[in-house]
Amino acid sequence: MILCDTIYTMVLRFVYFFSTLILIASTHFVALQFFLYWKYLWLDIPVHILGGVSVALGFSLLPFFGITLSSRFNTIRTYVIVVFFVGVFWEIFEYIFDISKIYEGESFVLDTTIDLSMDIAGALFG
Repeated sequence: MILCDTIYTMVLRFVYFFSTLILIASTHFVALQFFLYWKYLWLDIPVHILGGVSVALGFSLLPFFGITLSSRFNTIRTYVIVVFFVGVFWEIFEYIFDISKIYEGESFVLDTTIDLSMDIAGALFG
């Protein structure tokens, strides 16, 4: 019974993980094509929250691939740290390829702080 519950849980995590990836990718694609990030300034917030959820769910799938975490590393704090670092790498990617949506009068630091905060909020939801 325990093995069945574990498999069921992993399948659910896979479904949630890929669902959030598809939602993020489609939202991001449409938002870029129709300049929605610039029209609706708040649109970046739910995308970053979903990104945090997605990274946390992906991290939770590691045992399915044979990568086991000791109980010391299988904590909420670890998930938040992993999501934070993925978010930092994403912000660096945005900066390098100049796809960050900085508006006149808005600072890069403020935008990055809000984005990373939303990533962490998503990790806590995920």
